Amino acid sequence: MTGVPYSTGCSLCLARRVKCDEATPSCTQCLKYGRPCPGYTRTFRFQDEGPRLERRHALSAAPITTTSSSSPRKRNITTLNPASGAAAAADVHDHALALMHRGQVHAQQMQPHGPSNAGSLYCNSGLDAFLCHDMQATLPITDINTLLRTIFHTHYHHNLFRLPHEPDARQLRNIANSPFQYASTACLLSIYQAQISNDPTQLETSRELYAQAIREVVSGLYGDAALSVDMLSATMNLALYEMLARTSPGAWVVHVEGVRRLMRNQGAEGHVGVLAREIFLVFRGFLVLAAFEQREKCFLEEEEWRALRWRVAREDLARAGGGGGMARWVDVEERVFGEVVRLPGFVAAGGRGGGERLGREMGQTRQRLVQLGMELRAGMEAETPQIRVAGVTMPDRGPGLLLQGVESAVALLDRLLARRHSDGRFRPFRLVCALNEGPAAMPPIEGITWLDQLASSFGMIGVKVVDGQ
Repeated sequence: MTGVPYSTGCSLCLARRVKCDEATPSCTQCLKYGRPCPGYTRTFRFQDEGPRLERRHALSAAPITTTSSSSPRKRNITTLNPASGAAAAADVHDHALALMHRGQVHAQQMQPHGPSNAGSLYCNSGLDAFLCHDMQATLPITDINTLLRTIFHTHYHHNLFRLPHEPDARQLRNIANSPFQYASTACLLSIYQAQISNDPTQLETSRELYAQAIREVVSGLYGDAALSVDMLSATMNLALYEMLARTSPGAWVVHVEGVRRLMRNQGAEGHVGVLAREIFLVFRGFLVLAAFEQREKCFLEEEEWRALRWRVAREDLARAGGGGGMARWVDVEERVFGEVVRLPGFVAAGGRGGGERLGREMGQTRQRLVQLGMELRAGMEAETPQIRVAGVTMPDRGPGLLLQGVESAVALLDRLLARRHSDGRFRPFRLVCALNEGPAAMPPIEGITWLDQLASSFGMIGVKVVDGQ
């Protein structure tokens, strides 16, 4: 199966192309080589499956244009690069399959089909209508929009004028009609309820729903909606599920990689619609964290995405009627993200050895972040940030969390620069990410979830540089 390596030896022996005896706690080859044995955890192997998926979807070389409803098998996408689109769908498909085969996700494909209760969700055609009703009857939060606004309470209300107040009608219709949309929504609702209630039965149900959601997403990646914004939304839901449930180490990165693939295929111009735009604003901090984990640049620092960021900011400011109220934070917030999004590239380059130019750019970014932190602090001291929600005025903690993110980013740069030798190389280091460590790695803040802290700080709270490879 594409995505999972067949070798059962340790990754160092695999890289050296030598036979591993799989001894524990360290294999003999690593002991002889004088290096710590990395163990036998299976990791993902990414490869371009574009040609295979092109044949599967019978994609032509010409751009696909919007068609009428009388041609249901043609994609409802205005522009699409077939090769990149096929590769994106293939990667998301294969990575999702790989997660299904991890021990923590019980797909149970061999079980007899036939619904009986919330614990038997394994059917070929999606979730049954009675189950939808049952889920809504048992969960206090019954729609994805309310759930996201609960998990990201501070981030959402701080950006209240930037995000839609009510669920988009098309989004609700697609959730109701699309198996992969509904399944991903149900599993996310379920894990949230399981953690709030501390109910082991509900937790098991959420895992079954998650397995079903992955199956529906994999099935959807063979269809017309493979590259749609609705598939993007469903993949984001799976990523958020893994962040909350943490079924296995690094599983959230796999789903975020799926989000990245789909976003890149859509392109910046594909994120001006309501749903895609909301995903862009809410999820971009997690894309930065995934780039850290994969030791590569974040694609959101590319010119087309930088242009999108400022286009969206200008539109939001115009809709807000100027720079007063909450809108006064938009400019500094976008400038902060413009610096934060560069950090994964610095970390990746530093791990490869760096150079004089890298050190200079890191120093300049640090200086700009320090200045932005001073602007945030001065604005908060001049006027206590407040927001008005449902007729009630309350403190706006968004600027404070953003300031913590800036301070964490400056500390990360300081630690990196302190490890830099005179020849431009860096002493070995690794990054510790709060999404891998869980809520315990985050500073406790009353009334704010740990994922809310990450979203509001563009992922920077809880990211640290430590010794090691």
